[in-house]
Amino acid sequence: MSNPKIQPPILSLAERDRRWARVRKLMRERKLDGLLVAGFRSREMYETYIADDYNEGCVIFPLEGDPVVITWAHLRVMRARWSQECGNTLWVDDYRVATSGTAVAEVFREKGLAESRIGVVGLASQAPTEFYGAIPAHFWGQFTAALPKAQCEDLSEEFSHLMLVKSDEELAQVRYAARAAEAACKVVAEVTAPGVGEEVVFAEA
Repeated sequence: MSNPKIQPPILSLAERDRRWARVRKLMRERKLDGLLVAGFRSREMYETYIADDYNEGCVIFPLEGDPVVITWAHLRVMRARWSQECGNTLWVDDYRVATSGTAVAEVFREKGLAESRIGVVGLASQAPTEFYGAIPAHFWGQFTAALPKAQCEDLSEEFSHLMLVKSDEELAQVRYAARAAEAACKVVAEVTAPGVGEEVVFAEA
């Protein structure tokens, strides 16, 4: 039986700073002033690399200045604030609700990026089942219409390459997840028998 006292490893602010520095290095190489990093409901969840959080939204990441987490529901903002009240440090302090590409474009305008070169992560994808990308067409149409003078460039593959190279902290999480999966599989093998319902098997796992 697993030990309930064993806590999963968490990522530090040093890991956040390492990631942000790598992203900004890539941005400088590509002469980009800001990024739109999509999460939405994608398998890759690109936004988590910046925010260490998944909100089915996106992150606005300027070359200079603080990023903004965008989500579609106030409840998700409240969840982040509750986590903060419990003593967890948020990687991004600015959480906002925006339910359209037009509203997200307004945040780019606020950041002075309305006529800039913007990298887009999630517009295209080579991920299994997501070769059409992760950004909804309606959102993208609204976003580009609201920023007619912005130059948008897809950066999905290059950003993915950053995510593939794991730090020691990330590897610790991968190993923890692997041990948890192995433990669950072991329990499934032990519990499964003729007449045992799947609800029992899943509950034990």
